[in-house]
Amino acid sequence: MYLRMTAIAMVSALAFVGAANAKGDWLDTAWNDDAPPHSEAGLQLTQNGAPAINTHTVGSEVVVVLTLPKNILDERHAAGDSSEQIASAFLGRFASRQCSGVVNMSVKHDRLHVQLSTLSAGSVLPDGEMKELATVIAAGKNIGNSETDANKLELKQKATAAEQYLKGLEEAKAGFYSDKKNVDLWIDFVPEKATTCVDPDEFYKSHPALKQVPGKQQEI
Repeated sequence: MYLRMTAIAMVSALAFVGAANAKGDWLDTAWNDDAPPHSEAGLQLTQNGAPAINTHTVGSEVVVVLTLPKNILDERHAAGDSSEQIASAFLGRFASRQCSGVVNMSVKHDRLHVQLSTLSAGSVLPDGEMKELATVIAAGKNIGNSETDANKLELKQKATAAEQYLKGLEEAKAGFYSDKKNVDLWIDFVPEKATTCVDPDEFYKSHPALKQVPGKQQEI
């Protein structure tokens, strides 16, 4: 049975514990929310979507859900990396920064259960929405003779609107969608950095000279 995912507002204090593996150079542009829009890392976010790391428990087992943009997975697979290697490298770099009340990601975890999903850009919609649009379009193209003129006009207008919506979504690539088809992996997790997570209210009480930014996790 799935238990509710928990997240707590925290401030992270980071300390380096090792150098990045040479294979991890791609990680430098894989995820940087503060990157300038026209930099390589900034374009990665705007054109391909932002990765996500979430944790929850299934019974007594901790599960890390990792969502990565399709272009990252395709490029790393083409370079010869397995899904396990990609997940290990990415989580090793970034997981400890995501302070969690479920699991301490600043320490090693042997055979950590990871569910990997793909984030795609473009006009990919959830199956239910795609079927609904397809039904509307089909109804506008197959109008029976028994329909009144008013109904025929309404069906045609709805079909035209649905077609324009899909066309616009495709042209603008206005959205990123997870495929929801998680691939189960088990990795030996080793963090690149050790993170100490503390309650922000308590932290700023004891460090009055520092200014708190509401709603933003900060690295001190």
